[in-house]
Amino acid sequence: MNWLISEDVTTQNFLRDFETQGFVTLKNNDHPFSAGDVVYIYREHPWMTIRFKCEVDEQLRLVLVDLIDNIDLSLVLLIEQGLKVSPNVPQKLSGKLLEYIELNSKEADLSYLYPDSIRRELEIHEAIKRRTVIKQYELSPMARKKCIEHHGSSCVICSMNFEEKFGPYGKEMIQVHHTIPLYKVVDTYVIDYEKDLIPVCPNCHNMLHQEVDGVKMTADVLKSMVKSFS
Repeated sequence: MNWLISEDVTTQNFLRDFETQGFVTLKNNDHPFSAGDVVYIYREHPWMTIRFKCEVDEQLRLVLVDLIDNIDLSLVLLIEQGLKVSPNVPQKLSGKLLEYIELNSKEADLSYLYPDSIRRELEIHEAIKRRTVIKQYELSPMARKKCIEHHGSSCVICSMNFEEKFGPYGKEMIQVHHTIPLYKVVDTYVIDYEKDLIPVCPNCHNMLHQEVDGVKMTADVLKSMVKSFS
């Protein structure tokens, strides 16, 4: 089944959850989704288009499949293609409207996110500064995947592993930290997922964004702190 929903930024920030976890757990459990369903997410101002394509997993979480950037998926054009009501309420997609969304999702120009993805599959482009009204940093789900494949899903600082503690519900529930501050990158750069990204638990991730005597925390310093206070 295919669905269209709208992100309610007043209650939940999907982008933040995708950046840190790669998936979203809906706070409102009163939804019609089943495992295997595909869910397209419409974002309001300043995008006003469908921005995310997700798949529902066994825990009924929305797992990010693709970032979408195509003005042909704006609300006005979706209405022209048969959308009857606002996506604030989950809409089941079918027929002409579904075909239109699938076509334009596949043809979306993501070259600014993955300029070399066809020529060099292992080069992953990350932390893009969008030239819009605000600066937006978006995380490639592939970069997160590659980071976990290399480093594993345990926190590199304190060794916390959510799956060991919470069973299958905690599988890969680890956040990803950029060792290079996002505000320092140029408009696009080729990320080294072995050096530039590390998996960390939420507590350590929060600590990595703190300062000690005016100096930004680093992974090595935080590891030493954890050992000294253990």
